[in-house]
Order: sequence, then structure tokens, then C-alpha cells
Amino acid sequence: VCLAAGMDDYISKPFEPESLYRVVASVPANVLAASAPVAGKATAPAVVATGAVEPSADECLIDWALARKNTGHDAKLLEEIVRIFVEEGPHTLIEIRHAIETADAALLRRAAHTMKGSAAIFGALPVVDAALRLEMMGRENNFSTAAAALERLESRTAELLQAVGQQT
Repeated sequence: VCLAAGMDDYISKPFEPESLYRVVASVPANVLAASAPVAGKATAPAVVATGAVEPSADECLIDWALARKNTGHDAKLLEEIVRIFVEEGPHTLIEIRHAIETADAALLRRAAHTMKGSAAIFGALPVVDAALRLEMMGRENNFSTAAAALERLESRTAELLQAVGQQT
């Protein structure tokens, strides 16, 4: 199905923006036009991407320089990633909590991996570390300290969401 739709290339994670641009540049224009963003969708304010009111690294857990680098210094892309994280981060935490409550190791691994990758874009190492611990618990099917690890992830994610909110 993917090959029939024209998906004949890939980028492995972690990827560099240059690799992404190379692959996207090889996609025929008619395919890109069909997947263009819908007009009127909300995005995070530009101050996030430009760093106009950027606190020092000691004041928050976001590495905005890394976030800009990870998005190829594309302000619109960074705004979109911030918007998605703000919308999806809380849902991912709900998935992680559900996985722990139901002892669903596969869901825990997958949802924690998603949170880890999302936070890594911002260089939010405390969130990355907390999510990695839960991902490994899911991988090992070990829930013995999962509740405490979830509490730490929720706390760190709340800090990250607050820091993102301060920039918007």
C-alpha cells in the first residue's frame, strides 16, 4: 500500500533536518500539494520560534537553540511542533497512565517512546529521562515502580508545558 502511494523512501530516527529536506524535495509537487496544510489551523505564536523573549537555560528546561536547530531554523515548523506537543502531550500522559493501570507493557513502551521523542525536539532532558524510564519499564514488562515514574513524568511534563506556555 505504501509503495503504491509513492512512499519509496524513509528517514530513520533520529534524523537531521537536511535528511528530511532531501527526502521531501524528492516528492513530486502534486503529492505535496495534496497534503498541504488546511488554511485557518491554529498555530503557536511566533515568539516561540523566534525566541524573542527567551529565558536562560537555567530558567526553563527547554533548549530553544536545539529546538530551532532540530527544525532547520524553520519558525513555522517549530510553531507547529509546539502546538502539537501542547495538544497531544496531555493525551499521551493519559495513555501512559492507562497503560500502567491495565499493565499493558506494549502501550506503555509505545506511549512513553512518543513522549520521549516529542520532548527531545525541545532538548527537555528531564522529560526525556522520565519518559525513557517508563519506556524501559514497558519494554521489560516491569511495573513495580511505574506509578512513581509516572508521577515524575507528569511533573516534568507539566513544567515543560508551563515553559512552552510562557513563550506563547
